[in-house]
Amino acid sequence: MTLVDSKAARAADRSRIVTIDAEVQELEKRLHLLRVERDECHKRLNEYKYPVLVLPNEIISEIFVHTLPLYPACPPLTGPASPIPLTHICRRWREIGVSTPQLWRAICFISRGQCIRREQTREQTKVVRTWLNRSGSCPLSIQI
Repeated sequence: MTLVDSKAARAADRSRIVTIDAEVQELEKRLHLLRVERDECHKRLNEYKYPVLVLPNEIISEIFVHTLPLYPACPPLTGPASPIPLTHICRRWREIGVSTPQLWRAICFISRGQCIRREQTREQTKVVRTWLNRSGSCPLSIQI
């Protein structure tokens, strides 16, 4: 390796560093702009009110009641057709569901032709107690 080769190589490296620094600066500028745009999108999304969230509690409660079979028919104690999943959506829906006695006024202990084991009886007893407490002063429909 000669002195000229090393000088030329160093000059090329210095030139390349200048080019790389310019590219890095351009990418950092682009990254900054993308972060600003992302923050603006987050801000707009956080300010958006979903239509269901602006409904009065009474309307939501009425919608919940209409998801159940017509009274005095009983929904299942658990599962997707039960009112319980409605209380798992968000805190507000839980508060509305728990405080809507009409959701809990029809109780069916077991489905037709089903036998239940002792451990199921304990769990079912807890669920039934919860339903009875939530039903408040509503007339009850109880199927055994």
